[in-house]
Amino acid sequence: MSLRFLRPDPHGRADEPGLAGVADSCGLVGGVRGGQADDVEAVAQARRAWRRFLVLMVVLVVVCAAAGAGAARWWSSHRPRDPYPWETSVASSYRPPTTTPTPELTPEPTPTSTSSLSSLLSAEEQALREAALATPAPERPATIDQFTPEGAIAAAEYYLSLLRYVYATGDLSAWQAMSDPHCIFCTSVTDYAIELHDAGGWTDPWEQEVTPTTYGAADTDLNIWLITLHATHPETVEHDGSGGTSTLAAEDITFVLQLRWDGKTWIVEAGEIR
Repeated sequence: MSLRFLRPDPHGRADEPGLAGVADSCGLVGGVRGGQADDVEAVAQARRAWRRFLVLMVVLVVVCAAAGAGAARWWSSHRPRDPYPWETSVASSYRPPTTTPTPELTPEPTPTSTSSLSSLLSAEEQALREAALATPAPERPATIDQFTPEGAIAAAEYYLSLLRYVYATGDLSAWQAMSDPHCIFCTSVTDYAIELHDAGGWTDPWEQEVTPTTYGAADTDLNIWLITLHATHPETVEHDGSGGTSTLAAEDITFVLQLRWDGKTWIVEAGEIR
């Protein structure tokens, strides 16, 4: 808001406001009566009002300035700290130290597991181990791939003949090819052979006789057959790979194998010793 004080027009024009009109328009006085005394009083009141207005404005400016300074101090003390104060000053000027490349050293050859295990064996045991590892694989009969009683019996006989070969050589390829993954008997043989040969051990190959006694298809599924076999073998020796041995007693046992025809060949699903 601004106040304009205009001198009365000497020609008495009524379209320009005098002091009374200005004061009235600003709401400083309730009414203005004509006359010189009234004009002087009106001017005095206007000046007092103007001074009060100026004082009020000064107070407001001072209060606002003080409040702004206080807010600035509060923000300075409460603003979040820079989590990485070093990011610009240090990281920007950091350079990785220059290092002289270290020449690569060629490690000396270490003995293989086979040679280290062989060093633990006597000459006699080493010869026995080599003989066991050289055990020939049993011949796979052609009738295994026939969906006939003869094919099921031949598959069961061949599977048991793999036992001595697996324990002597550690070669599980033929055994696992005929084993169902869920066959507990099959898996137990696999795990034992792996453990034995991983330690450098083996079993001396033995002679065994296997005779089928009974066979037949399951009533619920003609693709599943049960074959009972009688097996015998003399005692043999198991080697632990570090010079220790244990004798495996001779056995005269009965095996029952459950086989399933998968459309191409016979797979052993379960086994039991009686």
